[in-house]
Amino acid sequence: GGCSVNVSVYISQMGEESSYLGAVGKDENGHLIEEKLLGFGVDTSHMHFMDGKTAVTKIELVNNERCFRGYDEGVLAKPFITDEDIAYIQSCDYMHTSVYGNCQNILEKVENHVIIVYDFAYKLDHETIPEVLKHIHYGFFSYEKDDAYIREYMKKCWEMKGKNLKLLVATLG
Repeated sequence: GGCSVNVSVYISQMGEESSYLGAVGKDENGHLIEEKLLGFGVDTSHMHFMDGKTAVTKIELVNNERCFRGYDEGVLAKPFITDEDIAYIQSCDYMHTSVYGNCQNILEKVENHVIIVYDFAYKLDHETIPEVLKHIHYGFFSYEKDDAYIREYMKKCWEMKGKNLKLLVATLG
């Protein structure tokens, strides 16, 4: 999965048109992702199959809670978005991406054409946050609990916002 893969599936399950634009490896995992997306009715015509391994997140279930145990960026470490992809994104209503999607560099090119929903995950110290906040419409951070740190952090992020930002959310737990 991965958050953008999951979102494309959820959108399709709600009966809406959905597509996945992303890079996967020319490996078993990449083909499995395409197969599963197609099974959920997600358009995969904009997927990029690249030499190398598909990104993999290692997750352990402990007491019914997900514990993230590692991440291999695989082919997502390389730029993959083309001018054709940017034109396609600009034709959409929404774009969901994340800190793991490696597309921070195209946000400025699409922000006036599509509503951008961005998942920062647990990366509260990621170097791209100030720049990304200038271009997105909705942002989500993950954090462990409601405390003074996250409240102050969210206020600081809100102060860095660009003209499009409508909402910042910290999901807890």
